[in-house]
Amino acid sequence: MLAKGKGLADQLDTVEIDHDLNPALGTDGFVSDHFPIVVRFDLEGPIQQPGVSVRLALLLPNPPGDESQNEEATLANDGTQAVTLTGWTLRDRTGRSWVLDSLGTMVPGEEKTIQRGGQPMAMNNTGDTIDLLDADGQVVDSVTYGVVAEGEFVISN
Repeated sequence: MLAKGKGLADQLDTVEIDHDLNPALGTDGFVSDHFPIVVRFDLEGPIQQPGVSVRLALLLPNPPGDESQNEEATLANDGTQAVTLTGWTLRDRTGRSWVLDSLGTMVPGEEKTIQRGGQPMAMNNTGDTIDLLDADGQVVDSVTYGVVAEGEFVISN
Protein backbone atom coordinates (compact mmCIF):
# COMPACT_ATOMS: atom_id res chain seq x y z
CA MET A 1 0.00 0.00 0.00
CA LEU A 2 1.38 3.44 -0.92
CA ALA A 3 1.79 6.03 1.79
CA LYS A 4 -0.88 8.74 1.66
CA GLY A 5 0.03 11.52 -0.75
CA LYS A 6 2.97 9.71 -2.33
CA GLY A 7 3.41 8.33 -5.81
CA LEU A 8 5.41 5.19 -6.54
CA ALA A 9 8.43 7.22 -7.70
CA ASP A 10 8.51 8.94 -4.29
CA GLN A 11 8.67 5.51 -2.62
CA LEU A 12 11.81 4.44 -4.56
CA ASP A 13 14.51 3.19 -2.21
CA THR A 14 17.32 1.69 -4.32
CA VAL A 15 18.11 0.53 -7.86
CA GLU A 16 20.80 -2.08 -8.54
CA ILE A 17 22.21 -2.96 -11.95
CA ASP A 18 24.77 -5.73 -11.50
CA HIS A 19 26.52 -6.22 -14.83
CA ASP A 20 29.38 -8.19 -13.29
CA LEU A 21 32.01 -6.54 -15.45
CA ASN A 22 35.07 -8.49 -14.40
CA PRO A 23 38.20 -8.41 -16.61
CA ALA A 24 39.52 -11.59 -14.93
CA LEU A 25 36.46 -13.47 -16.18
CA GLY A 26 36.64 -11.96 -19.66
CA THR A 27 33.34 -10.08 -19.19
CA ASP A 28 34.85 -6.59 -19.32
CA GLY A 29 32.84 -4.55 -21.83
CA PHE A 30 30.32 -7.37 -22.36
CA VAL A 31 26.85 -5.97 -23.01
CA SER A 32 23.58 -7.88 -22.82
CA ASP A 33 19.89 -7.16 -22.38
CA HIS A 34 19.71 -10.10 -19.94
CA PHE A 35 21.26 -8.36 -16.92
CA PRO A 36 18.73 -8.01 -14.09
CA ILE A 37 17.71 -4.65 -12.69
CA VAL A 38 16.63 -4.87 -9.03
CA VAL A 39 14.39 -2.06 -7.78
CA ARG A 40 13.41 -1.74 -4.10
CA PHE A 41 10.54 0.43 -2.84
CA ASP A 42 9.72 1.62 0.68
CA LEU A 43 5.95 1.10 0.73
CA GLU A 44 5.39 1.36 4.47
CA GLY A 45 5.12 5.15 4.53
CA PRO A 46 5.15 7.44 7.55
CA ILE A 47 5.49 5.72 10.92
CA GLN A 48 4.98 7.33 14.33
CA GLN A 49 5.02 6.06 17.87
CA PRO A 50 1.62 5.61 19.56
CA GLY A 51 0.38 8.90 21.00
CA VAL A 52 2.81 10.90 18.80
CA SER A 53 1.25 12.64 15.82
CA VAL A 54 3.29 15.58 14.56
CA ARG A 55 2.46 16.67 11.03
CA LEU A 56 3.18 19.39 8.52
CA ALA A 57 0.19 21.74 8.76
CA LEU A 58 1.24 24.64 6.47
CA LEU A 59 4.05 25.47 4.08
CA LEU A 60 4.92 28.89 2.67
CA PRO A 61 7.25 28.09 -0.27
CA ASN A 62 7.00 31.47 -2.02
CA PRO A 63 6.91 34.19 0.66
CA PRO A 64 7.06 37.90 -0.01
CA GLY A 65 10.63 39.16 0.31
CA ASP A 66 13.78 37.09 0.69
CA GLU A 67 12.94 33.41 0.20
CA SER A 68 16.24 32.26 1.72
CA GLN A 69 15.07 33.81 4.99
CA ASN A 70 11.25 33.90 4.88
CA GLU A 71 10.13 30.48 3.62
CA GLU A 72 8.33 28.78 6.48
CA ALA A 73 6.73 25.58 7.69
CA THR A 74 4.15 25.13 10.44
CA LEU A 75 4.02 21.86 12.38
CA ALA A 76 1.05 20.66 14.44
CA ASN A 77 1.07 18.18 17.31
CA ASP A 78 -2.22 16.29 16.96
CA GLY A 79 -1.10 13.58 19.38
CA THR A 80 -1.63 12.99 23.08
CA GLN A 81 2.03 13.37 24.11
CA ALA A 82 4.48 16.26 24.18
CA VAL A 83 7.18 15.85 21.51
CA THR A 84 10.71 17.23 21.68
CA LEU A 85 11.80 18.22 18.18
CA THR A 86 15.55 18.00 18.84
CA GLY A 87 17.03 16.02 15.95
CA TRP A 88 13.91 16.41 13.77
CA THR A 89 14.33 17.81 10.24
CA LEU A 90 12.49 18.82 7.11
CA ARG A 91 13.90 17.45 3.84
CA ASP A 92 13.16 18.22 0.18
CA ARG A 93 13.49 15.96 -2.89
CA THR A 94 17.17 16.88 -3.30
CA GLY A 95 18.00 15.75 0.25
CA ARG A 96 18.67 19.25 1.60
CA SER A 97 17.17 19.92 5.00
CA TRP A 98 16.19 22.29 7.78
CA VAL A 99 17.03 21.49 11.40
CA LEU A 100 14.01 21.86 13.71
CA ASP A 101 15.87 21.87 17.07
CA SER A 102 14.96 25.52 17.71
CA LEU A 103 11.26 24.60 17.95
CA GLY A 104 11.89 22.86 21.29
CA THR A 105 9.01 20.80 22.66
CA MET A 106 5.47 20.78 21.30
CA VAL A 107 2.62 19.98 23.67
CA PRO A 108 -0.54 18.25 22.41
CA GLY A 109 -2.66 20.59 20.29
CA GLU A 110 0.18 23.07 19.74
CA GLU A 111 1.37 24.46 16.41
CA LYS A 112 4.83 25.93 15.83
CA THR A 113 6.26 27.75 12.81
CA ILE A 114 9.87 27.82 11.68
CA GLN A 115 11.32 30.14 9.07
CA ARG A 116 14.13 29.08 6.75
CA GLY A 117 16.59 31.62 8.12
CA GLY A 118 19.27 30.71 5.56
CA GLN A 119 19.06 26.92 6.06
CA PRO A 120 20.04 24.89 2.95
CA MET A 121 16.68 23.42 1.95
CA ALA A 122 14.65 25.55 -0.47
CA MET A 123 10.97 24.92 -1.12
CA ASN A 124 10.62 25.16 -4.89
CA ASN A 125 7.97 27.59 -6.15
CA THR A 126 7.22 25.24 -9.05
CA GLY A 127 6.43 22.29 -6.76
CA ASP A 128 8.26 19.98 -4.40
CA THR A 129 7.90 17.23 -1.81
CA ILE A 130 8.76 18.11 1.77
CA ASP A 131 9.27 15.29 4.29
CA LEU A 132 9.13 15.63 8.08
CA LEU A 133 11.67 13.30 9.69
CA ASP A 134 11.84 12.40 13.37
CA ALA A 135 15.06 12.15 15.39
CA ASP A 136 15.57 8.56 14.13
CA GLY A 137 15.42 9.73 10.50
CA GLN A 138 12.00 8.15 9.89
CA VAL A 139 9.57 10.02 7.62
CA VAL A 140 6.52 10.81 9.78
CA ASP A 141 4.72 13.09 7.31
CA SER A 142 5.14 14.24 3.74
CA VAL A 143 3.54 16.98 1.63
CA THR A 144 3.71 17.23 -2.16
CA TYR A 145 2.57 20.43 -3.81
CA GLY A 146 2.53 22.06 -7.25
CA VAL A 147 3.16 25.62 -8.44
CA VAL A 148 2.51 28.26 -5.76
CA ALA A 149 1.97 32.01 -6.11
CA GLU A 150 3.78 34.52 -3.91
CA GLY A 151 2.25 34.51 -0.44
CA GLU A 152 0.21 31.34 -1.10
CA PHE A 153 0.15 28.77 1.70
CA VAL A 154 0.14 25.02 1.04
CA ILE A 155 -2.34 23.50 3.50
CA SER A 156 -1.83 19.87 4.48
CA ASN A 157 -4.72 17.64 5.49
